[in-house]
Amino acid sequence: MSSPFTAVIYFHGMGSQRRLEETSRLIDSLDKHSRTINSWLAGVTCHVEPSLVVPDEMVQFIRTVHRPQNGSGSANPRSLPHVQFYEGYWAPITAKGVKPWTVFWWLLTQAFRPFTVLRSEWRTHARLRRAALRELHDMHLRLGPKRSFSEQVRRVKFWKNQPLIRMTASDVRQLLRAYQLFEGLGARRNFPDGKYCDFREFLDARLRMQLTISAAQRDVMLRAADHWRQHAFDVEIRNLFLLWTMLLFILVISLTGIVLASLFIASVQNSSFFKSLVEYAKQADGKSQDLFNITAPTLLAFIISAIGIPVFLQRYLGDVVFWCTYEETDVRFAKRREILDFGVKVIKHVIKNPKCERVVIVAHSLGTAIAHDVLLELGKDDWARTHNLAGFNIVSTQQLNKIEHFVTAGSPIDKIHYFFESDAGSSHRYVRVTDTLRGDMGRKPFGNNNNKPFLHWINFWDKADIISGSLESPPNATDTEVLVNNVEVSNGHLSPGAAHTTYFENDTVIDHLFKMIYRNEYSYHVLSQQTPRPVQNVNYAPANLSRGTGWKWTRLVQGIVLAMPWIAFIGLVYAISSVIARLVTR
Repeated sequence: MSSPFTAVIYFHGMGSQRRLEETSRLIDSLDKHSRTINSWLAGVTCHVEPSLVVPDEMVQFIRTVHRPQNGSGSANPRSLPHVQFYEGYWAPITAKGVKPWTVFWWLLTQAFRPFTVLRSEWRTHARLRRAALRELHDMHLRLGPKRSFSEQVRRVKFWKNQPLIRMTASDVRQLLRAYQLFEGLGARRNFPDGKYCDFREFLDARLRMQLTISAAQRDVMLRAADHWRQHAFDVEIRNLFLLWTMLLFILVISLTGIVLASLFIASVQNSSFFKSLVEYAKQADGKSQDLFNITAPTLLAFIISAIGIPVFLQRYLGDVVFWCTYEETDVRFAKRREILDFGVKVIKHVIKNPKCERVVIVAHSLGTAIAHDVLLELGKDDWARTHNLAGFNIVSTQQLNKIEHFVTAGSPIDKIHYFFESDAGSSHRYVRVTDTLRGDMGRKPFGNNNNKPFLHWINFWDKADIISGSLESPPNATDTEVLVNNVEVSNGHLSPGAAHTTYFENDTVIDHLFKMIYRNEYSYHVLSQQTPRPVQNVNYAPANLSRGTGWKWTRLVQGIVLAMPWIAFIGLVYAISSVIARLVTR
């Protein structure tokens, strides 16, 4: 019989990935790192096994054996720590299924999202509002105990010029709970408009009812709410600038391409060689001269096809279109459902294996969003079982508890929620029903259903990687403890593409991954087992990774890059206006 093992399930990102290719690269990085710490991975072999979920189906995996160089391990390979790598290989499901023009139009429609959020009432887009509050709190924590908030953030002239404050976890908890109540039917009757001023009035009345809160504390809470509102506004202005800069970049590239293509065509058509070819075509066959009637748009379309823009839109962003289709009446939703079912099947196969002792899920790029929703789907198994509705193929609590680590790198989860999951519903009840059915980090496998963490979610992100970011939208509506452990790193690249694809070449990321996979470090589950009862008093901070740091000049370089399309656009407008002015004055 096989030895007990730890399972690693890897969900790859967007694009035409090859089966087990990305997983193999991850193993190579782990193997390279192991040799720097006096150990190595022995017996790296590929195997197949029958599926424990789908009859007559085979599952592929790669087995590794970790052997310390000090000789403390046994000579018998089966007695050494085994780790089996599985892959959530979903690429074939979305292979070339969306036309490039569809993807391009889909991208253009997203540019108006900030306007939608800005003009909406404060009550709507609840997860976006809560994410802004958590991001603001994280900004406060990053300042450190000895540095005042006013030293780092500009003063906000908002609500009577009140000074800025340092927001605590208790403040965040109270604001989240008040915001949750503000969405209820009672608050909807008293404050039907749902604007921020209504929420502030609702919060003030709620604080006045609490006799244990002094007037000074109430004033602090109201100012904290004001800063929350201002930060949410700033986030939308930032998003608006970034999106329209991208559109402007596309416009400038297109205009520049048309101008250059027109100049090239004009120079070619005026050449004696080209004129002789046209004259020869007229004498040979009058219709052949149509081949030489080249226009600037035609040449531009040829250039765009030659450099692979349609291929990029279809192979990469086409995957995003499939995954971010949430309307069940859309024909593309079937692909999303197929990806989700496949991911659930892979994880169920692994955790149902009695030899599997624990599971580490690793995901990159779009695969992080897929793995996240797969885990939420698995949480419904636990939900159904606790409601005495256990049925066929539902995993047990013991099997679900094997998942101890969830590692994401270059994750766009917050951005996906911003663009595709945050549409306000017209019905209060509908919004609550959909949020409940979707689930969040307050439910297993992320939390223990008692506002306490269970699964340790570690998210690596890089400022230079514009796809990634700190994840603030997944937590529960009122939890302040079941959170994503965001860790900022620098992959050593200023190019967004290179920064996005090199997380597993980062020594910090690989070192933490190695410790989680082969040593079971940073485990909330281990901490809870080591802590005397009651478990509610567990201090999970020792298992958390530090927030990390990135390259301090990244934002400056990004600012310069973002300014370039605007400078080029102004230059083009000036050049075109000068030409028009000359033509008019003639």
